[in-house]
Amino acid sequence: MQKIWDMDVVGVLADDDYVREKTGREAVFINKQRAIQFYIRIISQTPESFPNENLVWCYSTYLEEWDFEDNPFLSDGERIQELKDYLSKYFIIFGLQRKVTADGNTICQATNVKLKAKFESYVDNMFFQPVPVFSEGKHHTNFDEFVHKLTQRKHIGKISRFSNEPADTPTYVLWRHNDGRYTIFGEFDKHQYAHGGFQLFYDNLLKQEDMPEEWLERIIEVPRNEDVLFIDLDSYYIFEDLLKDAAPVKIVTVEAEEPDISHSDSSIEVEEDNESHFINHFYKITQEHGLLYDKKDIINFHTAMKSSNLVILSGMSGTGKSKLVEMYGKAWGMDDQQLNIISVRPSWTDDADLIGYVDSVHMVYRPGDSQLINTLVHASKEENSNKLYIICFDEMNLARVEHYFSQFLSVLELDPPRRQLNLYNEELESRLYNASKYKPSIVLGDNILFVGTVNVDESTYHFSDKVLDRANVITLNTQMSFRNLNWGKPKKGILEKKQFTANDFREFRKKLDTAPCLTTDEITILENIHQALQSSNKQYGIGFRIVKQMDLYLRNLPAGDELTRQEAFDLQLVQRVLTKLRGPEELLGNIVGTFNRESNEVEASFLLNLFNQYPQVSNFTESRNVVMSKAKELTINGYTS
Repeated sequence: MQKIWDMDVVGVLADDDYVREKTGREAVFINKQRAIQFYIRIISQTPESFPNENLVWCYSTYLEEWDFEDNPFLSDGERIQELKDYLSKYFIIFGLQRKVTADGNTICQATNVKLKAKFESYVDNMFFQPVPVFSEGKHHTNFDEFVHKLTQRKHIGKISRFSNEPADTPTYVLWRHNDGRYTIFGEFDKHQYAHGGFQLFYDNLLKQEDMPEEWLERIIEVPRNEDVLFIDLDSYYIFEDLLKDAAPVKIVTVEAEEPDISHSDSSIEVEEDNESHFINHFYKITQEHGLLYDKKDIINFHTAMKSSNLVILSGMSGTGKSKLVEMYGKAWGMDDQQLNIISVRPSWTDDADLIGYVDSVHMVYRPGDSQLINTLVHASKEENSNKLYIICFDEMNLARVEHYFSQFLSVLELDPPRRQLNLYNEELESRLYNASKYKPSIVLGDNILFVGTVNVDESTYHFSDKVLDRANVITLNTQMSFRNLNWGKPKKGILEKKQFTANDFREFRKKLDTAPCLTTDEITILENIHQALQSSNKQYGIGFRIVKQMDLYLRNLPAGDELTRQEAFDLQLVQRVLTKLRGPEELLGNIVGTFNRESNEVEASFLLNLFNQYPQVSNFTESRNVVMSKAKELTINGYTS
């Protein structure tokens, strides 16, 4: 079983005697594929769940982006010595990965390798402690607001590549001032970690003190990660002495009679205000470009993007499905590298057409020409973790989604960092010339969103339940008057540019909780529909996955009355349940009902009767329209799709 720890640790090249004692091998060696491998000795705190192990191994190919080039034309001894000389100058900063090999052995391997030059006073017995760093530029708050959140035990923000396991509470945290100074806060004895990041708790008085400037000469700054500093253990222990004589942090309370939303510590209020701001910005961008969308469609699409692994925009050609995705990207301030609209080809038959393949003749990995892999690689880099990316599969059903999208259908069900897309067998990594650029697998982070557009006509394929179970299928409103169309050119540049980030998206997004968001009545409606479908055919029904994802959608519904809870539940019935009603009249006739051509009404419909029993839940306007449409199809064609 593979496990990845999404955090940074520090190490140095292990010495030969130590490695021989532990493993019986040399610290640096040439493997069977004639590539160099080496052992790293960990010299910093590891997460609680990591095995009691301080040696990990690494490939020299991971160092190529740090300007190390192995020369295969040298003798083995010369190649090994060159690597030893090179690494003797650096701290090695890396992530941790545990794998089980084909022969059943468990190994620990370095990932996401970075290098930092050693400072002059470093000695071999030094050990380092990671400390989270907060700052105004990264966490979008000023010093006073940060102190206030600490004293009120509020969520203070996320820290990249730092353990948030329950047993790994940071005793101290740092604030980086704009002039480069640091202030120490502590001591903390426990924490919680949620969508708002760290929430730190302390039993005694919270204290703060400025870090002595001379300590800056003995810390390790992490390349591409401003959120963590590594401090040598001797200095770290002195934190306690520094804070012992410091004055307690003054607890500042917010006056209830003079609320200030911009400085409020209520994460819910801030999130709702910011999210409403984003939604209005998104809607204005569509108007600025002369596009005609219902505001409810805008909110529905945004909510689905927050709560779904895959969103599918469906409907007839020319209703602006692809354009909506493009405008959503503009609202987030995405560039061409962040928004990748991929035109699906009818000839695609398996995931190699999309992902790529290993060219065994030239020993290189060749990604598909859609640029999908390049976008995913770009998004997975640490320096881009605060950028949001969208992968849009345009006309997704021109080819069979279950074939070319097969690996994604499984991967998207997992939570980051377990969302891992396999490109090729990792045993080939040391033999491929471009393995440093294209690793055997890519972790799909929470900064990557997936959406597809589909047309429903004779040139396309229908989706299977495997796809529908994993997607919110949205049909845009086409009942708007043509008189409202903007016939002129887009009025570009009118709106003030807004900068939104992946962290904003994470703040908007709410996760499943132990208590359901669905009401008792809503759950009862779903159970009744499930039982009716099961009695018709055991292959029909509402799976647990769909119920959880409907709950997540409603939990993520933005505040406001433009799309109400009642309307949202109605939409979810359409998008998650009624899309799966496909089959002959013999199976679905009693559930959908019979269309009476004379009265233009649906009769003997289980669904409509059920809706009528729960007027307090919703008017079910959209669901009734879908039932009407499917009843007509059953009556006229004997089949609904």
